[in-house]
Amino acid sequence: MDAIIELSWRAYPAALLIVLGVAGAVRSAVTHARRAGQLRDPARALAIMRGFRIAIVSLAVAAIGVAWCWQLGWLFVLALVIGGEELLESTVVITALANGPGHKDCAAQQRSGVRRLAAALGWDGGGRRNFFSPRSPPTP
Repeated sequence: MDAIIELSWRAYPAALLIVLGVAGAVRSAVTHARRAGQLRDPARALAIMRGFRIAIVSLAVAAIGVAWCWQLGWLFVLALVIGGEELLESTVVITALANGPGHKDCAAQQRSGVRRLAAALGWDGGGRRNFFSPRSPPTP
């Protein structure tokens, strides 16, 4: 583990982390701010929180790169703690906004491809195959 931390050429991967982190934060802020300007409540708050989540994780990655490059252990731990906490908190808020009352249209639009595939195959929410569904082919 010490070999990774004390690499003589650690500045190169650390610089890559910094650049990717800052670029991700800027891209997220610009993209989701533009999208939030086009939407109205309640989808607006959802777009803002999604952009915030990506920006915070990206800034945490950049801080990890700075900590690695300058050998700052306290900054590394701080970036992990703040990044993880904000990731958890923003995920809870996004889940509440997407599944809250009055947001059924937003939640329906954001259904994942896995859920659509499961629905097309006739799987119900309990993890069981619904063999009597009209969507499933008859078994010989």
